[in-house]
Amino acid sequence: MFENFNEKYGDWAIPIILVVLIGGLLAIKVFNMYWVPVIGPMIVGPEGIIRTLVITNPDDYDAAKQFASDMRSKVPGVVAVIDDNVLQHIKEGYITSNKYDLVVLYGDKTALTYDARKEIASYVNSGGNLMIVGAAGLRDMTSDGTISPYTFSWSVDDMAGIVSFAPDCGEAVECNVDAIKVSPAEIGDKITFVPVLWDHPIIARMGVNAPVEMDVTPQFKGLTRVQDLANQRIAYLEWRDADNKPHSVPAIIAYQSGVSGKVVYLAYNPLELKQEALFRNTILWVAGKL
Repeated sequence: MFENFNEKYGDWAIPIILVVLIGGLLAIKVFNMYWVPVIGPMIVGPEGIIRTLVITNPDDYDAAKQFASDMRSKVPGVVAVIDDNVLQHIKEGYITSNKYDLVVLYGDKTALTYDARKEIASYVNSGGNLMIVGAAGLRDMTSDGTISPYTFSWSVDDMAGIVSFAPDCGEAVECNVDAIKVSPAEIGDKITFVPVLWDHPIIARMGVNAPVEMDVTPQFKGLTRVQDLANQRIAYLEWRDADNKPHSVPAIIAYQSGVSGKVVYLAYNPLELKQEALFRNTILWVAGKL
């Protein structure tokens, strides 16, 4: 009897195992579950995993969580860790000892302590990759958690050696984040993406060969004005105000920093303007995968 049972159901065992295995592999690819031990790295290969730390603050946590989710769903291999309290306990070794492929500063209210700036600079100088989105990291946080209302700039303390851009405060000696933000209302309903380094991998992989005019979507939250101090921009955003006066800001600043690290600045979130290819290519490039 048991022999018949084994013969009857044994024939189904291998097909069932194959179906479960294939289903699991598809699930990992569809949902970007590359963090799954053994199987995940096998799918994308050891070089495909992009271990990412997203640094934000409590007020911007939900938006940063969505940004991290978008990274995982749009960019194969991204494994993102997000922490809104990380700034309070970044000390020497917090980032550099964890072998992150990419660190992202996200959220206009994200302020940096002296220790955080020192550790981020050490991470980039040792070959790490940094992405800054909008005004994240502009303000100063003291050791007791007090946050300055004014922009502190990125190029201070140890970070002065890895950052080649600054907030565009105009003539103001002190300015707050709101002063350098450009709202959708100031832009109108059209904005133009204008590449200037056509052969840069981020742009070349997009397949564009002319400026691209885009509609301002309801999801677009605006952008941040910066000065590109070392001419490292690869694209602008241009628009006209209500008086038909032209304006532009560097949309993406991308360059090598430190020994082999990379730094990318995004003045806005490309997905908010439906630029999925730009979003994906930028992350792949700064993570050293493009």
